[in-house]
Amino acid sequence: MHITTTTGQHHSGSLLIYDPISGVVVLSSQSRPVNGIDSSAAPNPLFDLQIIKISTINDMRVLSAQKQEGFKPYEARPLSVEAIKAREDLAAKRVMEEEKRLGVGVSLDGQRIYDAFAKTYVPSCLQ
Repeated sequence: MHITTTTGQHHSGSLLIYDPISGVVVLSSQSRPVNGIDSSAAPNPLFDLQIIKISTINDMRVLSAQKQEGFKPYEARPLSVEAIKAREDLAAKRVMEEEKRLGVGVSLDGQRIYDAFAKTYVPSCLQ
């Protein structure tokens, strides 16, 4: 696919995502060589993602309708509401633990010393 935007930029790649809710198109293409190093021969080649707002598209052409063999820039998996809620609960638990660990009115150096000792502390029930 080849996309020309209203600002005259040209984008080429395989259509990866079209999201009408956020109003974007995502193209994926083989990563360009960086510092003269080409990653296409690597076991896990890199890919460039180009995110384009639909409102900026001036022209769009389909260059090839055939599917690329073995093209998997990432493995997508569905997310459930329960999984998102579990991640949120875990993040909240970590924030609470972090708040318990921080001392009130303690200097930055004092907190660093406490953190260093806390890493070496083994509770008596584990000895």
